[in-house]
Amino acid sequence: MKYLVIVLLLTISSCKSVKPHKKIMIDKFNQYTTEDVFSLLPIKNIIIENSLSQNIIFPEAIYASNYCGVFIEYNHNSDEYNKILDYIKEGNFFESSITDSCNIYIPRIKEIEECSENYVPVPNTKDDFNELKNKINEGKYIVFNHKKGVFLKDEAFLTGNSHGFSNGIILEDSTNKVFYWVVIW
Repeated sequence: MKYLVIVLLLTISSCKSVKPHKKIMIDKFNQYTTEDVFSLLPIKNIIIENSLSQNIIFPEAIYASNYCGVFIEYNHNSDEYNKILDYIKEGNFFESSITDSCNIYIPRIKEIEECSENYVPVPNTKDDFNELKNKINEGKYIVFNHKKGVFLKDEAFLTGNSHGFSNGIILEDSTNKVFYWVVIW
Protein backbone atom coordinates (compact mmCIF):
# COMPACT_ATOMS: atom_id res chain seq x y z
CA MET A 1 0.00 0.00 0.00
CA LYS A 2 2.87 2.38 0.74
CA TYR A 3 4.28 1.89 -2.76
CA LEU A 4 1.02 2.86 -4.45
CA VAL A 5 0.96 6.24 -2.70
CA ILE A 6 4.55 7.02 -3.72
CA VAL A 7 3.89 6.21 -7.38
CA LEU A 8 0.76 8.38 -7.36
CA LEU A 9 2.64 11.34 -5.86
CA LEU A 10 5.43 11.04 -8.42
CA THR A 11 2.91 11.01 -11.26
CA ILE A 12 1.09 14.11 -9.98
CA SER A 13 4.28 16.10 -9.39
CA SER A 14 5.71 15.23 -12.81
CA CYS A 15 2.51 16.32 -14.59
CA LYS A 16 2.68 19.76 -12.99
CA SER A 17 6.18 20.39 -14.34
CA VAL A 18 5.46 19.84 -18.06
CA LYS A 19 5.23 23.51 -19.10
CA PRO A 20 8.18 24.80 -17.03
CA HIS A 21 10.23 21.89 -18.41
CA LYS A 22 10.24 23.57 -21.84
CA LYS A 23 11.75 26.72 -20.37
CA ILE A 24 14.29 24.69 -18.39
CA MET A 25 15.48 23.01 -21.59
CA ILE A 26 15.92 26.37 -23.37
CA ASP A 27 17.83 27.67 -20.34
CA LYS A 28 20.04 24.57 -20.42
CA PHE A 29 20.84 25.17 -24.10
CA ASN A 30 21.52 28.84 -23.35
CA GLN A 31 24.20 27.81 -20.82
CA TYR A 32 26.29 26.52 -23.73
CA THR A 33 26.09 29.79 -25.70
CA THR A 34 27.20 33.39 -25.52
CA GLU A 35 24.72 36.25 -24.97
CA ASP A 36 24.57 37.25 -28.65
CA VAL A 37 22.85 34.06 -29.76
CA PHE A 38 19.36 35.00 -28.55
CA SER A 39 19.70 38.77 -29.05
CA LEU A 40 16.92 40.54 -30.97
CA LEU A 41 14.82 37.33 -31.09
CA PRO A 42 11.31 38.36 -29.91
CA ILE A 43 10.55 35.25 -27.89
CA LYS A 44 8.83 35.37 -24.53
CA ASN A 45 8.40 32.76 -21.81
CA ILE A 46 4.68 32.41 -22.64
CA ILE A 47 5.60 31.34 -26.19
CA ILE A 48 8.10 28.78 -24.91
CA GLU A 49 5.68 27.40 -22.32
CA ASN A 50 2.72 27.14 -24.73
CA SER A 51 4.60 26.11 -27.85
CA LEU A 52 3.08 23.55 -30.20
CA SER A 53 6.45 21.86 -30.53
CA GLN A 54 10.00 22.41 -29.40
CA ASN A 55 13.16 20.81 -30.68
CA ILE A 56 16.57 21.43 -29.17
CA ILE A 57 19.72 20.14 -30.81
CA PHE A 58 22.35 20.35 -28.10
CA PRO A 59 26.01 21.02 -28.97
CA GLU A 60 26.90 17.39 -28.27
CA ALA A 61 25.06 16.50 -31.51
CA ILE A 62 27.07 18.90 -33.67
CA TYR A 63 29.24 16.05 -34.96
CA ALA A 64 26.17 14.43 -36.55
CA SER A 65 24.16 17.49 -37.60
CA ASN A 66 26.95 20.06 -38.24
CA TYR A 67 25.01 22.56 -36.14
CA CYS A 68 23.08 22.92 -32.93
CA GLY A 69 20.03 25.02 -32.21
CA VAL A 70 16.56 25.66 -30.89
CA PHE A 71 13.33 25.40 -32.91
CA ILE A 72 10.00 26.43 -31.40
CA GLU A 73 6.63 26.24 -33.15
CA TYR A 74 3.90 28.58 -31.94
CA ASN A 75 0.48 29.51 -33.31
CA HIS A 76 -0.24 33.20 -32.63
CA ASN A 77 -3.66 34.83 -32.56
CA SER A 78 -4.21 37.63 -35.11
CA ASP A 79 -3.28 40.46 -32.73
CA GLU A 80 -0.01 38.81 -31.64
CA TYR A 81 0.85 38.00 -35.25
CA ASN A 82 0.28 41.61 -36.31
CA LYS A 83 2.59 42.79 -33.50
CA ILE A 84 5.31 40.55 -34.90
CA LEU A 85 4.76 42.02 -38.36
CA ASP A 86 5.04 45.54 -36.89
CA TYR A 87 8.29 44.58 -35.13
CA ILE A 88 9.65 43.32 -38.44
CA LYS A 89 8.71 46.54 -40.27
CA GLU A 90 10.31 48.71 -37.57
CA GLY A 91 13.51 46.68 -37.50
CA ASN A 92 14.10 46.41 -41.23
CA PHE A 93 15.31 42.81 -40.90
CA PHE A 94 16.45 40.44 -43.64
CA GLU A 95 13.56 38.58 -45.35
CA SER A 96 13.47 35.81 -47.95
CA SER A 97 11.07 33.14 -49.14
CA ILE A 98 11.73 29.65 -47.79
CA THR A 99 12.06 28.51 -51.41
CA ASP A 100 14.58 31.21 -52.45
CA SER A 101 17.46 29.49 -54.25
CA CYS A 102 19.96 31.95 -52.74
CA ASN A 103 19.27 31.03 -49.10
CA ILE A 104 22.38 29.83 -47.28
CA TYR A 105 21.01 26.76 -45.53
CA ILE A 106 22.38 25.37 -42.29
CA PRO A 107 23.33 22.59 -42.72
CA ARG A 108 24.54 23.22 -46.24
CA ILE A 109 22.88 21.09 -48.88
CA LYS A 110 24.46 22.64 -51.96
CA GLU A 111 27.06 25.17 -52.97
CA ILE A 112 25.92 28.77 -52.83
CA GLU A 113 24.71 30.08 -56.17
CA GLU A 114 25.79 33.40 -57.59
CA CYS A 115 23.66 35.64 -55.41
CA SER A 116 24.04 39.01 -53.84
CA GLU A 117 26.05 39.22 -50.64
CA ASN A 118 22.89 40.15 -48.74
CA TYR A 119 21.88 36.55 -48.05
CA VAL A 120 22.38 35.14 -44.58
CA PRO A 121 22.30 31.67 -42.97
CA VAL A 122 18.86 30.18 -42.29
CA PRO A 123 17.76 26.72 -41.12
CA ASN A 124 17.14 24.12 -43.80
CA THR A 125 13.43 23.22 -43.65
CA LYS A 126 14.19 19.86 -45.30
CA ASP A 127 16.71 18.75 -42.65
CA ASP A 128 15.81 15.75 -40.48
CA PHE A 129 17.50 17.02 -37.31
CA ASN A 130 15.51 20.24 -36.78
CA GLU A 131 12.12 18.55 -37.33
CA LEU A 132 10.84 21.33 -39.61
CA LYS A 133 10.44 18.86 -42.46
CA ASN A 134 6.74 18.38 -43.32
CA LYS A 135 5.72 21.12 -40.85
CA ILE A 136 6.04 24.09 -43.17
CA ASN A 137 5.37 24.34 -46.89
CA GLU A 138 5.19 28.06 -47.50
CA GLY A 139 6.37 31.17 -45.79
CA LYS A 140 9.32 33.43 -45.37
CA TYR A 141 12.41 33.69 -43.25
CA ILE A 142 12.98 36.76 -41.11
CA VAL A 143 16.53 36.93 -39.75
CA PHE A 144 16.91 39.15 -36.70
CA ASN A 145 20.59 38.60 -35.99
CA HIS A 146 23.55 36.73 -37.47
CA LYS A 147 27.29 36.88 -36.99
CA LYS A 148 30.43 34.99 -37.84
CA GLY A 149 32.53 33.86 -34.91
CA VAL A 150 32.49 31.36 -32.07
CA PHE A 151 29.32 31.46 -29.97
CA LEU A 152 29.56 28.25 -27.98
CA LYS A 153 31.37 28.51 -24.68
CA ASP A 154 33.10 25.16 -25.24
CA GLU A 155 34.97 25.55 -28.52
CA ALA A 156 35.70 21.83 -28.64
CA PHE A 157 32.19 21.34 -30.05
CA LEU A 158 33.13 23.36 -33.14
CA THR A 159 36.29 21.53 -34.13
CA GLY A 160 36.35 21.25 -37.90
CA ASN A 161 33.23 23.39 -38.47
CA SER A 162 32.84 26.93 -39.73
CA HIS A 163 31.63 29.26 -37.02
CA GLY A 164 28.65 31.55 -36.64
CA PHE A 165 25.03 31.85 -35.60
CA SER A 166 21.74 33.21 -36.84
CA ASN A 167 18.36 33.65 -35.21
CA GLY A 168 14.97 34.51 -36.56
CA ILE A 169 11.56 33.20 -37.44
CA ILE A 170 9.73 31.52 -40.25
CA LEU A 171 6.33 33.11 -40.82
CA GLU A 172 3.46 31.15 -42.28
CA ASP A 173 0.91 33.87 -43.07
CA SER A 174 -1.96 31.53 -43.92
CA THR A 175 -2.02 30.04 -40.39
CA ASN A 176 -0.41 32.72 -38.15
CA LYS A 177 2.12 30.04 -37.28
CA VAL A 178 5.63 31.15 -36.35
CA PHE A 179 8.71 28.95 -36.09
CA TYR A 180 11.33 30.60 -33.89
CA TRP A 181 14.91 29.46 -34.42
CA VAL A 182 18.48 29.84 -33.25
CA VAL A 183 21.22 27.95 -35.11
CA ILE A 184 24.92 27.78 -34.30
CA TRP A 185 27.41 26.10 -36.59
